[in-house]
Amino acid sequence: MSAWHIGRAWSGTEIEDGCPCPKAPCGLVVGLQAVGGPCRQHTGIKTMRQSHPADVCPGRRAEEVARIAREQADERRRRNDELVAELGLLKPGAVAASLREREQARRQRRAEDAGRLDLGGGA
Repeated sequence: MSAWHIGRAWSGTEIEDGCPCPKAPCGLVVGLQAVGGPCRQHTGIKTMRQSHPADVCPGRRAEEVARIAREQADERRRRNDELVAELGLLKPGAVAASLREREQARRQRRAEDAGRLDLGGGA
């Protein structure tokens, strides 16, 4: 039989956060380890309002999902870097520098064009 994670409130872990009982990854108390301990909240005579078996703990699943997501993001980043190198694409910093150079050249041309304009003010 699986151990259970238990909590006193309908949701959340506010009560469990302040007690000395051993905690599961989900923040609830590990049921069998709490009974007979120093905590007055997790005894056999108090009502437990939330629980789940330890083998389906959402805390453990959340950690596993986060680990998988990190691995997938790292793999995507690695593949993207390979594609960038293979295709000779520019990095964002290089693109920004190129755009700055083009804007500077455009402003220079406009200033030169403005200097050549005949505004009809001369005699």
